[in-house]
Amino acid sequence: MTIEATTIPTRQDVRALLQKFSDIAVSSDEPSAPATIRHIWEEAASLGLLAAADAVGPEWRRHSLVIAEEMGSLWLLDLPLWLASDILPTVLRAHGTPRQQELLPGLARGETVISAALTETGNASAFTGLASTARAVDGGYVIDADKRYISNSSLNDYFVISASVSEDRQTTGLFVVPRSTPGIEVTPTSMGHGLELLGTGSVRFTDVRVPADSLLGGVANAPLQLQSAMAMEWFFLALMSNAAAWSAVAGLYERANAERPTGPLLSHSSVQQEFAHVVARLHSVTALVKSLAAGYVETGVVPADLGAVSKVETSVVLNAVLDLESGLRGAADLVATPKPSRDHLDSRRRAAMAQVLAGGANYALNGLTLAGLAARVGKDQIV
Repeated sequence: MTIEATTIPTRQDVRALLQKFSDIAVSSDEPSAPATIRHIWEEAASLGLLAAADAVGPEWRRHSLVIAEEMGSLWLLDLPLWLASDILPTVLRAHGTPRQQELLPGLARGETVISAALTETGNASAFTGLASTARAVDGGYVIDADKRYISNSSLNDYFVISASVSEDRQTTGLFVVPRSTPGIEVTPTSMGHGLELLGTGSVRFTDVRVPADSLLGGVANAPLQLQSAMAMEWFFLALMSNAAAWSAVAGLYERANAERPTGPLLSHSSVQQEFAHVVARLHSVTALVKSLAAGYVETGVVPADLGAVSKVETSVVLNAVLDLESGLRGAADLVATPKPSRDHLDSRRRAAMAQVLAGGANYALNGLTLAGLAARVGKDQIV
């Protein structure tokens, strides 16, 4: 089943390709068209950025972390290549039927795009009590669901969707469903100017009939099947936001240390203290992220509790870095004002942070993306 692995790209090759995607995102005033996003996936696959979907081993897991770190350093928090290269393939590899695992080579080649349809309004990726249902009928199931914030849904080929299979809604199954199945409606969701590289959308399943073998692994046990994958997702988000924070700190330091008529901003003791405080917190979180990275490369596993902690803590530190940026912005126009307005970006950032701390939508970090673009120069290497 496993395709022949391509040569692992260098970090420089990865950075060059991601920079190209970043330039496309930053230069556009409108969300990217599905065809553009699809081309990005194909080009990424051609360089081996998705090969981990069907090529296992420590060297490929490290490669995936390098990709995530480079995306974070470029503030491409809206381009989760690892979702298709690592997270969902891990679920299919561990729990899928042989027929469902046949998707893996296509994912690695960028020919097949898959989405995880888990999040509902007021119920972010929970395993029980879902409003979505899968009612058993002769030969299969009928799925009714209303999902939100689904990455790649504007261009995907398959959904892995969660739905309650019991009347008390305490038993949840995962279903692998082709996008072409009748009754599926996708509505694109606007989450940013030009940076909407995931093709995010809301997804509605109305009387969608699927065969019995659509149930992942033939067993309705979503908590077990998703537990390790969710921890991996939290960790990848933590790695990206950690890299983004280092990038922002490096950019702010360069600007704050620039010569000015009244002396560099960093010549002021209060500014030095702010920097020292933020960087100390960032070093502490980075130590946790590095430890998790080493364990993941070796074993392919992220402890669920530490994955969750790393996601929240890196989000808090990233928010602190952006607060520092906001505080220094008024001094000699430290940071240029991007579109949309800074007030709007600050509002989005606060809303995103509230979601992260409340355990909200998986991609609450999307609200942070634009706010740091002006400070994305340099970083400390994590992986």
